Amino acid sequence: MARTHVSPAERVLSARLAAYGRWSRKPDRHAALAPARAGLEARFVREVDPEGVLPPVELAKRVARARQAC
Repeated sequence: MARTHVSPAERVLSARLAAYGRWSRKPDRHAALAPARAGLEARFVREVDPEGVLPPVELAKRVARARQAC
């Protein structure tokens, strides 16, 4: 199968069309992104407290600071 050259501008347009199509099928964007947000939160928790020893209040403070640092 031969590859045809696609310009960066054509790639951008193709990706934009795909994104518009995806979001047109989702009535609730917040619910659609919930798994991604949960995964990001879990990553921050792992980075801040890898041993899982911090009390919940301190963990929440540190996770909030880690989010702000990004």
